[in-house]
Amino acid sequence: MNLIPYVVATVIFTLMGGIFVAKSGYFTIPAILGCCIGTAGCGLMTMLDVNTRLQWIGYEICASAGIGLAVQQGFSAVQIVLPLEDVAIGTACVVAFQSLGGAIFISVGNNLLQNHLLNAARNDVLPGIDVQRVIDAGASALRDVVAPEQLPALLVVYNEALRQTFIAAVPLCGLAAVSACFLECRNVKDQSRKNEERARKAAGRRNELEKSILASHRQSASS
Repeated sequence: MNLIPYVVATVIFTLMGGIFVAKSGYFTIPAILGCCIGTAGCGLMTMLDVNTRLQWIGYEICASAGIGLAVQQGFSAVQIVLPLEDVAIGTACVVAFQSLGGAIFISVGNNLLQNHLLNAARNDVLPGIDVQRVIDAGASALRDVVAPEQLPALLVVYNEALRQTFIAAVPLCGLAAVSACFLECRNVKDQSRKNEERARKAAGRRNELEKSILASHRQSASS
């Protein structure tokens, strides 16, 4: 349930990014702007604490808005910048790196979370709490594995562990924003016009070839 604002906002802003590219022709603007907004959203996520109420919805929407604007622009860049014969390879590379990044940094975030909890246990910050049992139970069931009087201290430590994962996302989004600045500033519409012109020229050459072949057949038939 807590991910609904994130998912809905991502879908909406992905569509908005696509509409913007279709209208303006430029994919670099939503790519750069989206990464910057996503960086700000990840920074806001680091402000979550045990007393946060409804602010988390706005934080999620900010982060997902940036991600939604930027996530598809790599595919637009591939189709416009690369030669036609390399588009398939470029698209496969974009998909591969997006999947690889998700797979790697989910593990990184999970390790940051677990290491912070285990360090708290080693430093006796959570006396009497079986931290490994808390980790195995997960965030949704941690209240079921500790006594009520132990819960406030555990929530503070668990919140700080989650903050570590959000902090790690901030420089990554910032790096994506810097990388997006190096995208070629090409207009989708200009490329479309070039493709249409090439198609017209190819059709004209094909018609001329067909006419010459037909003329040669007529000449040979008359002789």
